[in-house]
Amino acid sequence: MKNRILMIILSVCLLSFGCGASSKDGAAQSNVGAAETQDDSAEGGGETADTEAASADDKDDTVADSEDDKDDAGADSDEDKGSEKAGKPDKEAAQSDKDKVADSSDYAKGSEIDDKGLTPVAADELNDGEYDISMQSSSSMFKVAESTLVVSGGTMEAVLRIESDSYLYMYAGSAEEAAAAPEEELINFNEDEKGDQLYAVPVEALDKALPYAAYSRKKEQWYDRTLLFESSSLPEEAFKEARYKTAADLGLADGTYYMDVTLEGGSGKASVDSPAVITVKDGKAEAVIVWSSDNYDYMIVDGEKYFADTSGGTSSFVIPVKGFGYKMSVVADTTAMSKPYEIDYTLYFDPDTIKEADPAKGSASFDGLKKTGEIKGEYATGFNVTSYEGDIHDVRVGEDEYLLVPKKGKLPANIPEDVTVIRTPVEKAYVASTSSMDFFTRLDSLGRVSSAGAEASKWTDDTVADKVKKGEIAYEGKYDTPDYESLLIKGTDIAIENTMIYHSPETKEKLEELSIPVFVDMTSYEEDPRGRVEWIKLYGLLTGEYDKADSYFKKCCDDIDKVTAEVSHKKDSKPKVVFFYISPKGHVGVRNPEDYLSRMTEMAGGINGISDLKLPEGGHASSVNISMEDFYLKGRDADILIYESTLYGMPKSMDQLMSDTALLSEFKAFKEGRVYATEDTIFQATCEAADMIADLSDIISGRDRDMTYFKKLK
Repeated sequence: MKNRILMIILSVCLLSFGCGASSKDGAAQSNVGAAETQDDSAEGGGETADTEAASADDKDDTVADSEDDKDDAGADSDEDKGSEKAGKPDKEAAQSDKDKVADSSDYAKGSEIDDKGLTPVAADELNDGEYDISMQSSSSMFKVAESTLVVSGGTMEAVLRIESDSYLYMYAGSAEEAAAAPEEELINFNEDEKGDQLYAVPVEALDKALPYAAYSRKKEQWYDRTLLFESSSLPEEAFKEARYKTAADLGLADGTYYMDVTLEGGSGKASVDSPAVITVKDGKAEAVIVWSSDNYDYMIVDGEKYFADTSGGTSSFVIPVKGFGYKMSVVADTTAMSKPYEIDYTLYFDPDTIKEADPAKGSASFDGLKKTGEIKGEYATGFNVTSYEGDIHDVRVGEDEYLLVPKKGKLPANIPEDVTVIRTPVEKAYVASTSSMDFFTRLDSLGRVSSAGAEASKWTDDTVADKVKKGEIAYEGKYDTPDYESLLIKGTDIAIENTMIYHSPETKEKLEELSIPVFVDMTSYEEDPRGRVEWIKLYGLLTGEYDKADSYFKKCCDDIDKVTAEVSHKKDSKPKVVFFYISPKGHVGVRNPEDYLSRMTEMAGGINGISDLKLPEGGHASSVNISMEDFYLKGRDADILIYESTLYGMPKSMDQLMSDTALLSEFKAFKEGRVYATEDTIFQATCEAADMIADLSDIISGRDRDMTYFKKLK
């Protein structure tokens, strides 16, 4: 850094202007283009994110960029072919000014710099200082590795670092003007410690296409170069006055809004959804940015990293927005290729397009409907419902929105494309989510299920298993490989999936192409067991049995209250309970302390025995993987161990578990014989929370008996 500052000072002393530089090198830009091409390919063609093959055009572009690098390094190019003599131009030579200017046929392919719509930024609008700045060049041959803007006393200059010796001079003006200018007006270069050329050039204004000329060492001719220095790449402290409008400036009260957003940067192939959802809370704004693919794993905004939520099939981020009406610089990391790349972008939030999202209307397109009420979860946090006249319901589940409309009713006008319409009551449901089938059972609505995503042997409910075995409910393939033709022939009117469908977005898309609406059940995300049961209300709306669903939920809550009222353990003597499983590779899965089973344990009089787990950022995980060593250190003092048998089968005894993992014999629960395993029924009996808590209460109290959802190991 000191060397860089000294070089800049030296440049200022030697020249009328001095300073630094910044722009991406050609190879990096080539990689960015290929990476974003992979994003586009993975999104549109179903290729995997790690696929490294690019299209023929992209390969040609990459080769071209590589050859440009060679030219800059000293190889012959269109601009450099000709004289083999390398040296400064001879002012006394017979060469005329016209001969010193390159003909248009000598120029390599470039790009036009467009500054339309940009407002030039003058030096007096900036604070004195040095700032890294991005720039655009009209020529692919003029490669600037780095640029630094220096603002001092109402003037600006930029130091451009060029990693080659292809040029001898620069000039602030056209090539024709440079050829006629006296030598003292030409801009000489200095060399830094690496031997790179440093040109200090005056900058009239930012965000304005400015004419410069560069003198080719080999060709001994001047070439026109148009450069544009981008104010959007400067940090906020560079500006004397804020260049954007805040939420307060726009008069935005706390609430939710929609605003158009424009993405620029990279190869131009990536995109984000517009309008974006803007949330204002305590005067601070956040935006939901949804990318065109799921290949972005994090974004960097003002130096802070924000990680992606890919549960919806694309990369989605919630990022802070400190202002509107300017190009906000961000970085996004793409994993489309085997090596990740951080790519510079800008986001422009257009304040003229702000529109308030009225929660009373559920969606801006339902303005013509009369609201009749709301269904808000008493314990559930994963859904909310706005009801309208005509038995129409707008259902929000996570980032998904569904409009439930009676089959005999008229569809509202102007329904947005991202809203899934489900005609009710459903009559031929394909239930791929095994935990969802229990809702149909409790509502006496199995007759509305025509297809299932599991074979008869996989169902723990005897009634469901028998219907699948007899073909009354047909097995039509797993959630990610359904028999599309059979579902279509049957007239399937809804596909009910769990969150695993987000790992197979092509399946969801195919079902929707066949006009089979997909409803994603997120009961597994609920932390309170009563919240899981409360989802029966949504199934009541789907089946036309809402009153029955509401009554069932209330009864379930009453039953849970009766069980928990009998828990008499003191707070300081609650046994430690740990749910776990062991994978064939030796890793241990431990139940997330914020999961519904952990909450059931607390309601039954125990506590989670391992609570200091590092949970994954974003998304949801029912269990957290740790090493056997960590499991021993954290769980050896647990009073009760409960083995989750769903993944790897029910162990016959404690001895069988210990034979696979001898370290378990050192655990307190193994020594005292307080080791249990879950029965297969536990994860399909979604609505039986009260009975599960009762079983857990007896385990914790030491009352051994035959249980429905747990088994004591001998």
